[in-house]
Amino acid sequence: MTWKEPPVRLGPTMERLLPPLALYAAVVAFSIWHLRQVEDPFFNGLELWAVLALTPALIAALGPPALAPRRFLILLLPATVTAIGAATGHWPLRPHLLGDTGYFRLVGGEIHDGLDRWVRTLLPYDPVKAPELHAVVALACFLCFVALAAALLVWRAPFPAIVVSFIPFLVVSTVYSLPRPTLRAAIFLALMLAILGVLSPRRRPSIQLAGGAAVVLIALLAATLPGVAKSAMLDWKTWGKPQKEGESVGFIWNHTYAGLKRPRKPVSARRKPRSLTPALRCRSSKWTPRPARSSSPRRSAASSWRETRLSARSLRPVPPRWW
Repeated sequence: MTWKEPPVRLGPTMERLLPPLALYAAVVAFSIWHLRQVEDPFFNGLELWAVLALTPALIAALGPPALAPRRFLILLLPATVTAIGAATGHWPLRPHLLGDTGYFRLVGGEIHDGLDRWVRTLLPYDPVKAPELHAVVALACFLCFVALAAALLVWRAPFPAIVVSFIPFLVVSTVYSLPRPTLRAAIFLALMLAILGVLSPRRRPSIQLAGGAAVVLIALLAATLPGVAKSAMLDWKTWGKPQKEGESVGFIWNHTYAGLKRPRKPVSARRKPRSLTPALRCRSSKWTPRPARSSSPRRSAASSWRETRLSARSLRPVPPRWW
C-alpha cells in the first residue's frame, strides 16, 4: 500500500482571481508592446505603472466580492496621488495645496501643458525635451491600466475590459504603420475571446476558448487570401483618392515689403470747402509734401507736409443734402 499525497488545491479566492490576473498580464504585455514606440527610443518603466495600477483592484478583490467596488474607490485615491507624484514630481503639502504655487495649481498646469504639447508634437517624442508630455502620457497609461484591472477583477465586466484593452492598440496603430498587422489583429482577437470566455458566468470557458481559437485560425487563413488582404480603396490618412500626376494646387503669395516712396507731384490730401452756414465755416486748405531739411526724425516728420490755402474760385460748391 502506497501513500499518495493529495493534489494541491487552491482556495476559492485564488481560483476566482487567477484567470483575471492572467488576462490582465496578457493584455498589459500586448499594450506595452505597442506603447513602447511612443517615445524615442523606447518608453521604459511601463511595467511599474501596470503594477501600480493593479494594486487597488487586487487588494479590493481579495475580500468579499460585494464590497470590492467600495474598497477599490477608497484605495484608488492613494494610488492616484502616488502616480501623479511619480509622473510630475509634485506631492501634496509641498509646500501647500492651494494658491499659485500650491499642489493643485502645479499639477493642473503640468497636465495642461502636456495636453497642449500632445497636439503639437510628432511621435515619437523625446521625454528629455518634453517632460510634461511624458508625464501626461504616463498618467494616461496608468488610468488605462487602472480601468482594465477594475473591469477584470472588481466588476468582472467583459465588454468594458475589451474596450479599454483596445485603446492602446488603437492609438499606436493609427499613428504608425506597424509591421505584421495580421499577427497583431489575431492576438487582440484571441485576447478579446479569452476575456469573454473567462468573465462570462453562464457558459463554460473551455467551450468559448475552443470556439475562439477556431475563429482566430479562420481569420488568419482569410487574411492571407489575395482577395481579402488588399489595400484600401480610399486613403484614410488623407480621406480621399490620391491626386493624379500633373495636378497641383498652390497659393499666390506675391507681397512686397519695399519702403514707401513719396510722390514728386503735390497730392491733395484733404479739402474743406466753406460751408453755407456761418456757424460751420472752416478754413479751406491743401496739404502737400515737402522734402525734409533736417536729419532729426521729429523735425523731418513735422516739416514733411505744408499747408496751402485755397481760393474760393478753386472750390466747387457742394449742394446740401437733406437725408
